[in-house]
Amino acid sequence: MRYLAVLLGAVIVMACNPIERADEASEKIERFHADYNAQRDDAIWQRTGQEFKDSASREDLQQLIDMVRRNLGQMEESEQIGINMNSNLNGSFTVVTTKSHFEKGLANEVFTFIARDDELELVGWNVRSDDLMRGVMEDAARAAESEGAM
Repeated sequence: MRYLAVLLGAVIVMACNPIERADEASEKIERFHADYNAQRDDAIWQRTGQEFKDSASREDLQQLIDMVRRNLGQMEESEQIGINMNSNLNGSFTVVTTKSHFEKGLANEVFTFIARDDELELVGWNVRSDDLMRGVMEDAARAAESEGAM
């Protein structure tokens, strides 16, 4: 019985090679950033998984992308600072955290992928940035001032 468990564990590891998954995730992030900079937002939306589409509309994604572009600008360079792979009853997930340098500031981006049909699909994109929050607050203050001036 113990040998069966070891054999099963080896098959699972071989079926979802962590190094291949990490490389594939890095390639998908590079493509995401290239599309972001080229304003190919429809391409980004088309490559998201169903879980992403179930939790956010196309318009929600567009608002997020527009907010990031307006406050952080173009992506300049990105460095992977963490990766986590996890399998559970909902699927096999790869979560990559990057330290990203944008034209107007810094951010940590968290990309969440699910393995489906031997390919990773983007199911989450989170941007954590003091520079982004500062820009959002400045936008809100300007909007409030212009409403008060009317």
